[in-house]
Amino acid sequence: GITAKAVKEKCEDLQIHCVDIAAADIVISSPGIPIEELPNTNKEIISEIEFAYRLMQEQIVRPTLIGVTGTNGKTTVTSMIAHILSCPYAGNIGIPFINYVGQKHPILVVELSSFQLELCKEFNPEIAVLLNLTPDHLDRHETMENYGEQKFKMFKNQSIRQTIIFPENELSIQPWVNKARSKKRSYSLEEPLLKYWVNVRGKHALLNASAAINVAREVGVGDDRIMEKAETFRPLPHRLEWVNTYETRQFINDSKATNPDATCKAVEAFDGPIHLILCGQTKGVDWCEYLRHIAKHVISITFFGDIAQRYFKIGRAHV
Repeated sequence: GITAKAVKEKCEDLQIHCVDIAAADIVISSPGIPIEELPNTNKEIISEIEFAYRLMQEQIVRPTLIGVTGTNGKTTVTSMIAHILSCPYAGNIGIPFINYVGQKHPILVVELSSFQLELCKEFNPEIAVLLNLTPDHLDRHETMENYGEQKFKMFKNQSIRQTIIFPENELSIQPWVNKARSKKRSYSLEEPLLKYWVNVRGKHALLNASAAINVAREVGVGDDRIMEKAETFRPLPHRLEWVNTYETRQFINDSKATNPDATCKAVEAFDGPIHLILCGQTKGVDWCEYLRHIAKHVISITFFGDIAQRYFKIGRAHV
C-alpha cells in the first residue's frame, strides 16, 4: 500500500536497488503483515520506521525525533505536538516516516503503532511519549504482555540523556516506564495551561493536551507560545466530532474509538442522555465488562458488524 510505495520511491531517489528477497541485504516489511506470515529467510527483516531511522542516522543534519505511542490518543497527541511546534508529523498518522529522509526539519513527530514497532531494533527518539496501554489488537499480539513489549520498543534504546513522557498514576504503563533508562517526566489533568484548550472536549482529550504541553516544554517552548497555539487547535475528524443537531439531539462522530477503552472515554465525555451506535471488529478483546460499564452511561446501544454477533445479547441485558 502507501508504505510500500513510499519505501520504493525513496530507494529510487537514494539509488538503493530493490531486488528479490534472495539477493537482498535487508527486507522491509509492511506493518500489516503479522510476524508468523513473514517470508522464511535468513536476511534481516525490519519495518519502514526502522529503515527510515537508519537512513536518517547517515544524514549530516538529523531531526530531533519525538515518538508517540499508546493504545488511544496517539494521533491526537501527535497532531497537538505538531501544532504547538509548527513541525511536520509522520508515521501511523498517515504519512510514511521515510518520506522525510533527506529533508531538513529541525523537529519531527512520529506516531507509532504496535504493528510499526514490532520490527524496530535501533529506533530511538530523543523524546518518547507513552500514553496508555489498554486491550487492543489481541487478535495479533495475543497477550497484553506481548502487546506492551511492542510499545516498549519505542524507548528501550533511550539513554539518560533522552526523555520519556507519560501520564501520572497510569498503572497500565508503569512496568514499561520502570524499565526505561531515560529521564522520566509525567503529566496530569492538574496542568494549569489546559484551560486554554477551548476546542477540546472530555477529560481524556485534555489529558492528551497535557502530554503535548509537556513535550513542548521539553524542547524549550515557553508557556506563552503554548497558550497561543492551544487556542487555535482544532481536533482531527472522527474524534468526538460534532456532525449535526436535529431538534434537541446532537449527532457526534467518534468513529476513531476502535477499542473498548476509547469507547468508554467517549461516552463519559457527555452529561446528557446518550444513544450509542456500536459497530466494527472486536480485535480479540473481551468487551463484556466494558459493555456493563458503558450501559451505566447510555440509554440504548445499537449494534451491527462483527461485535453484534458476539455481544448483542449482553448489551440488551444491561441497557
